[in-house]
Amino acid sequence: MSNTGGSSHGGATQGGASEVDPGRKYGTSLPNNRNKWTCIFCRKETNGGVSRLKHHLVGDSTSVIKCPTCPEHVRVELQDYAIKKAEERAAQAMSYEPVLNDIDGEDVEIEPKQRDNSTKRKKRGPLDRFVTSTPPDILQGRKDMKYVFGPPDKELRTKTCAPIARWFYDAGIPFNAVTYGSFKEMTESIAQYGLGLKPPSMHELRVPLLQREVQNTHTMLLSHKNEWSAKGCSIMSDGWRDSVVQKDIVNFLVNSPKGSVFIKSKEISEVVKDATFLFKLLDEMVEEVGEKNVVQVITDNASNYVKAGVARKCGRHTYLAEHWGVEAFLSSPQVDTRHGECIGKLIEAKRPNLYWTPCAAHCLDLMLEDIGKLEPVKNALKKCIFMNGYICCRVSLVNMMRMFTNQHNLHRPAVTRFATSFITLSQFHIQQSNLKKMVTSDEWNKRKWPKEAGAKKLKQYILQDTFWRNVAYALKLTGPLVKVLRMVDGDKKPAM
Repeated sequence: MSNTGGSSHGGATQGGASEVDPGRKYGTSLPNNRNKWTCIFCRKETNGGVSRLKHHLVGDSTSVIKCPTCPEHVRVELQDYAIKKAEERAAQAMSYEPVLNDIDGEDVEIEPKQRDNSTKRKKRGPLDRFVTSTPPDILQGRKDMKYVFGPPDKELRTKTCAPIARWFYDAGIPFNAVTYGSFKEMTESIAQYGLGLKPPSMHELRVPLLQREVQNTHTMLLSHKNEWSAKGCSIMSDGWRDSVVQKDIVNFLVNSPKGSVFIKSKEISEVVKDATFLFKLLDEMVEEVGEKNVVQVITDNASNYVKAGVARKCGRHTYLAEHWGVEAFLSSPQVDTRHGECIGKLIEAKRPNLYWTPCAAHCLDLMLEDIGKLEPVKNALKKCIFMNGYICCRVSLVNMMRMFTNQHNLHRPAVTRFATSFITLSQFHIQQSNLKKMVTSDEWNKRKWPKEAGAKKLKQYILQDTFWRNVAYALKLTGPLVKVLRMVDGDKKPAM
């Protein structure tokens, strides 16, 4: 029945090709109406030609009822045919030959040897009349210019940049130094000076040029202070510890829409836990910048001093500071000033126009620290630290690990200590299959490590399913936090 319907109305497709449309095999058309087809499976009649019949068989259109008895292989055949025809139409639309030197949009005469069997016009795109190939005489002229005016600009630039790169290599300057705006300014100044520039001496860099740069910095600071008066600013306090000289230092910076400016630093090694002294430092900083210019003060929230009920205590502290006065409040034995949040509350109490804001990066780091205390996360971190330490202490084992991980390391430094732990955890997760291959390989068994207790424990952890489940659980919890931490504590944006 289906063969009759297909042969009676031609076996060619609508595009004129010799390939038979498979949809005609599964329906019959009325002799007096070729747009009406009958499905051979459910006997349903459809209007709209063979295309609507195919939609009925496949069931990919909401305007046609799907055939309930159509076999699955028929649907697959029709879908494959539709995809094939769509690809052919797309290829035909994109395949055109550009016309050379067709400025006026006229046809180019074809040489007899290129005519072949076709006399049709060459297919062109809509922009071909505006885009032409470069004439051969102009190309030859560009080649001749090389011998008249010397090497091209690309070769000249490479020759000029080679000594600059060599100076970077000799002085051990980090490559990212070229991203500084001052580096571009330096190269432009040298180019504007021209030939015969005498480079600055060591004395000039240490004394006169340095003093001049200090004056320029003070001048630049004046423009920032004008910005503070016009649009307001934020005072940022950044505390850190110099592990080399064992000193605690706090830096004070001011941020405004014009940018961040370093103001001063103060050593607080002896009073690092004295909230009274830290409050006075911040208060002096507000006075120096100008209270009317300051919108908020940003500090660490000193989580190591925050205990249960800190919000309740700080609320009471604010009330007492407002009624007793700040000096009497700080000297009172009834008040515990060890809470970092209380310093900010004291600032707000003394200066009601200001806001205290904890550092976003520090808050995120504390959140990562608290997540690391969960039992599954803590277990995964503990095992990762052991495996990373065991591998890194053995040079030959490090080389084997890099061979299996395609020269990747398991430990990746990050902006904070806890972020480093979770980024290392993600590296273990990425290299999971490679680590399993390493501990089960013949190369591993030939070495002396399998006999050691530490290596046995390492192999047990890597082949343990619960360990990898805990790693995946930890990464799901911390992934978004680490991403935000990189944003707020990166070099591209202010750490606000």
